[in-house]
Amino acid sequence: MIKIYSDDLISRLQHIGGVTTVWRLLKQKTLSTIEWVPSEAVILFGVPINMGYFPNTLERFLDVSTPPNTIFHSTYLRIGRGKGVVNIITIHDCIYERYSKGFRLRFHKLQMKRVLRRSTLILSVSESTKKDIVQFYPFIDPDKIEVIHNGYDDGSFYVDEKQSDSKTILYVGTRNEHKGFGDFLQVISQLPESYKAEVIGKPFSKSEIKNIPNNLLSRIEMHSNVSIDELRKRYNESLVFIYPSLFEGFGIPVIEAMACGCPVICRSNSSLTEVGGRAALFTGEDFVKDAVEFILRLTENFAFRRQVVNLGLTNAQRFESRIMADKYLELYKRVDKVK
Repeated sequence: MIKIYSDDLISRLQHIGGVTTVWRLLKQKTLSTIEWVPSEAVILFGVPINMGYFPNTLERFLDVSTPPNTIFHSTYLRIGRGKGVVNIITIHDCIYERYSKGFRLRFHKLQMKRVLRRSTLILSVSESTKKDIVQFYPFIDPDKIEVIHNGYDDGSFYVDEKQSDSKTILYVGTRNEHKGFGDFLQVISQLPESYKAEVIGKPFSKSEIKNIPNNLLSRIEMHSNVSIDELRKRYNESLVFIYPSLFEGFGIPVIEAMACGCPVICRSNSSLTEVGGRAALFTGEDFVKDAVEFILRLTENFAFRRQVVNLGLTNAQRFESRIMADKYLELYKRVDKVK
């Protein structure tokens, strides 16, 4: 059995979310062949110290004490320090590089440069993210980067209780600047009032509520802290899932929706064309206009909707968690032979 040393930092930084889910699935699917060994100490001034003494915000910047001649795969941007340690790092996106500014961006890039230089192997979750890594950190040899697509939780997201007459437009996730939530609101505003919107994420802030017209706000149902079962239900019961993001490193919600038989409308940018494949309904330059037209067509043309649903179900099979786990296992075996 291969031993992989790893921290569990991502689950403490991000209790729910795509990256946390990917790590949970990876460990679950490889338990019979991989011994996952938790790394419990960080290095401070050259001395291993139990990381329970540090807040997560500080711990994320410290190297991890790792036994010599082992494999360390960090869940975040960290290095395992020990003689002969093989360091593997997975880069999920370059959001910071594109949208952060000032001190946060400078500090992040310093951390990234250090980790990338000291890693034996760099993994990317998409070809798009691999291109971004090379663009922002041109000192990295592209041949040092391998792509392994994320897997989705196929045990939790599947077709269940479909509603063919639904007029619910679904939005899932954060509403950060690059997520394009304003475009989602514009789409809803241009649809007949018989359509309603459901938003899954943090409750609206006071400033958000202030900026959403009352007649539009009344058409939106907000759901926070939903369970996986509830999220599956929402995907299943919705007419369409809109993902107006301007940039993604992967885009797991796209696959979750498709696996639940929910059509997906999104932009044709970054990793979304790669992940959406032939199944997503990609918009052109006028996102709002194209999204409205797709929604009306999905409502009026059952044959079209059925075709889109079936393409989505087929596309989701490319990202089953077992496929991801098998690729990681193959990589770990290869590294273990030469370490």
